Amino acid sequence: MHDYVKNLAKVVRAAREEDHLSQAALAEQIGCDEQEAAEILSAIEYLLALIHKGGNSNE
Repeated sequence: MHDYVKNLAKVVRAAREEDHLSQAALAEQIGCDEQEAAEILSAIEYLLALIHKGGNSNE
């Protein structure tokens, strides 16, 4: 996993914890269940990887 993907996960978790939210509470706030919230983060990580790869013609 690339560093920028790990950093995204850390930033999201830190922001959630700063607001004293569990993953389930965050999911409830955005109107989905906990599994969907995890899938959203995975999708964002995948999109970041595609963007990074697309921006680097050497890969």
